Amino acid sequence: PQLARKPQMILPEGFSLPEMIEGTPTPHFTLKEDRVADKLVLDILFEYAGHRVAPHEQDIEAMVEVESDGKKTLIRRDMVFEKEVLQKYLDQGFHRVGANRFENGGDRALDFVADTLPTLEQQRQVAVEGELAHFRLAGDLGAGQIKARAASSGIDWLEVDLSFEVDGIEVPYEVVQALVAEGKRYLEVPGKGFARVQVEDLQRLEDKLAEIEAEIDAAGKLRVSGFHAAYLDETIKVDWSKRQDFGAMIHALRHEGEIPRRELPEALRPVLRDYQHHGYDWLHFLHDHRLHGILADDMGLGKTVQALAYLQDRRDQYGSMPNLVLAPTSVVFNWASEAAKFTPGLKTLILSGPERKKLYSQI
Repeated sequence: PQLARKPQMILPEGFSLPEMIEGTPTPHFTLKEDRVADKLVLDILFEYAGHRVAPHEQDIEAMVEVESDGKKTLIRRDMVFEKEVLQKYLDQGFHRVGANRFENGGDRALDFVADTLPTLEQQRQVAVEGELAHFRLAGDLGAGQIKARAASSGIDWLEVDLSFEVDGIEVPYEVVQALVAEGKRYLEVPGKGFARVQVEDLQRLEDKLAEIEAEIDAAGKLRVSGFHAAYLDETIKVDWSKRQDFGAMIHALRHEGEIPRRELPEALRPVLRDYQHHGYDWLHFLHDHRLHGILADDMGLGKTVQALAYLQDRRDQYGSMPNLVLAPTSVVFNWASEAAKFTPGLKTLILSGPERKKLYSQI
């Protein structure tokens, strides 16, 4: 064009300069699946002023000629823009197999469907041909999809069966464990598509479980101390139907704002003061929820009589059962005298000193 404007330049008769198009193009994406090759196929075209051209393959293709209605037009490509667009898809696992055809497969293709495709569809930048049946996403496999069923495993121990639920289908935890060990991130769910494993989410879960010394074995079972039941329930959603005692405990800890008030044994109602009644309630709360605890107060404020009131109530409610009090020698006889004074209905046997073995038969 610059030479043509010079008077010294003589052009052939009837010659006309081609029209020149410049500017940033609009990318167009068409997505489909190749079920035979098990691939995701992406067609990319760049539109310059109504003319769609395949992406460049080499830097020397900075100019491209197009013809419409016998008229030829030159397009000066925006090479920087085209490269940025192509690189984004190359980075996501696509590789070029034709002039404007790119393919992707395996986990990388599923990543694209899960992470990038929704945005492209929302922005109306991609046209999807047909149903991506083989690359359908059924959901996630993370801590939020875990189903946990608690059962007994010896005294004060819980065994929890773990599994995942995806679109109504249950997937054993150990299946997902094996998948992660192989470095894979997607599980094929028959008839549903693929579920994505939230690897980092599951790692955080297992780190939390390690804090309570709970481990998931190769069969997908979790063994944990019953005293960590409340913490476990905060970490994952647990079905307590087979251990309703723990379920009731967790509900109480989570929803009851105060320790429930309990009736004192009739003979001790005029004896215990209000703060001592509160200590008595505390002992019942610990027992009801299978917890250990400490009744702590200053010396001389009646911890012994609070404990005796608790033992008397247990006897009144459930009959005679042995209870063992471990105490320093200096207060053993004080315990016996207070029991005789405040709870004469509780039989006491002092086992103290070198001759105590002779009394074992009376326990």
